[in-house]
Amino acid sequence: MNDPEEYFQKLNNTMLAVNNKHNQIRISPQKARAQRDAWRCFRDMTRTQNEKLQTTRRESKWNKQRGGSVEMNRFIDQNTQQEHEKQLELASEEYVLDPADMDDVQEENFQEFPPEYR
Repeated sequence: MNDPEEYFQKLNNTMLAVNNKHNQIRISPQKARAQRDAWRCFRDMTRTQNEKLQTTRRESKWNKQRGGSVEMNRFIDQNTQQEHEKQLELASEEYVLDPADMDDVQEENFQEFPPEYR
């Protein structure tokens, strides 16, 4: 261990993980990577839990303002969604072309041309 190259090689192979300012613990890069991955997983998990908690709180506030229970509001929301879809279907049916009407329009357009161009 008296050889400086051996000492620096050993330093390059390890990483310093600092728990406190005064307490340094050497850990291997593989262990440090595993620790970082575990913290990342924990952070993502708590983040999604907090997002779910926020959405449930927000929904409960909306339900309090609307009045009634959660099931009743869910039923009302589903009904309004179905009514909206029905209105969209009815509106789209207004623009459906009937082939019989198209034949009449074609004949009218065909009669507009002079006989020499037919």
